[in-house]
Amino acid sequence: MTEYAVDPEDRTIIAVWDSGLGKTAKKVTRVSEAVSDDDALCVADDLSTLSRVLWRCYTHPASAAESMEPNSEGWRRSMSRKEFETVISSIRKPNLPAENGLLIVSYDPVQEAPHRLGRTLHAIGDATLTEHVISEAEAELAAVVSAEQGDLRGRAVQAVGLNREDASPVQVAHANSILARDPLDAAELFTDVEPTAAAVAAAHWLAAAAEVAGEAAGVEMEMAPAEADNITALPVSTLLGVLGPMAEGASAREIVTLLIRDALQVAEGKVPSYDRIVAQFLDIEDKVKQYAQDDPETAKALRTIDITPIDPLRPSLDLLEDILQGISGCFQLFEECTFEPDDSDDSDDFEDENRDESYYDELREDAEERFREAVREIAELNADRLL
Repeated sequence: MTEYAVDPEDRTIIAVWDSGLGKTAKKVTRVSEAVSDDDALCVADDLSTLSRVLWRCYTHPASAAESMEPNSEGWRRSMSRKEFETVISSIRKPNLPAENGLLIVSYDPVQEAPHRLGRTLHAIGDATLTEHVISEAEAELAAVVSAEQGDLRGRAVQAVGLNREDASPVQVAHANSILARDPLDAAELFTDVEPTAAAVAAAHWLAAAAEVAGEAAGVEMEMAPAEADNITALPVSTLLGVLGPMAEGASAREIVTLLIRDALQVAEGKVPSYDRIVAQFLDIEDKVKQYAQDDPETAKALRTIDITPIDPLRPSLDLLEDILQGISGCFQLFEECTFEPDDSDDSDDFEDENRDESYYDELREDAEERFREAVREIAELNADRLL
């Protein structure tokens, strides 16, 4: 979302948003001397609130809700999204207190936020400030709509730092093309793609990488990260949470969006899946009885439950980082299992002084290319598990 602040020295309202590489700032408007500092701060705060509720419609779309029945979560989200059409008119003509002091206030945040901003502007009574603020609101509204359509140009780029419950097919396709170019170097995913869609595509490529590495190591696809963890530290629980369901036929989109939705619920103080937590607790109690019944410290450690394997404060980016780390780990497992130095010189020690660093660089480059080609082939054969 866009945050708004006031530069008191320049008397300017400033908009700031994340661009993936850092923060972008823009001057919205100068505030006249007739407007008090407190009023200017109120305008900035109301703009921030408006941006937050607009972008929540993007991060929590109706398509990600379980039901669209009347009064369900999906229904409420759909109603909020429809209020986009009234935002600008509500700023221009907000609900004002009646003569008896009563004020109409909506429960819907997208309906109420522009009225709140409009009341602040009405109280200030500066026509120039009002028009500049309305232009800013129009630009922010357009950015959200653009992001919903999968177009992250301009201000819509701030979507790369947000956690969305669903993934745009356009963005998934873009992320997939980036990984197809090089599954071992996809830094563009963090700057050009919204992270949930990037994680969906990356999960698809993780499965392909795990299949290639697993075949080289002689283990099942979903166990490849656990095997690679013996070479380099990996977020194994997260990777198993992705690969396990994929091995059973679930799509990358289903798995990633479920993990992110669960994490977002944890961030809001909710338990995402009662049944799963109960099953996890029962499993832990069985392990305590078996291994730590007379060991309070071990029992305490075993009873620590991870409600979500990813960071609930930044689930989309955290999951994307974990998956890309998993792809890298799969390569390291593949490299170790397929390492074949040239022993044509019959040396007892192939790491002798005649083999300089460039020799091993060439071996690694060859392994990388063989891994890339094998992973691309598997990814293309299993393209249906992407969405």
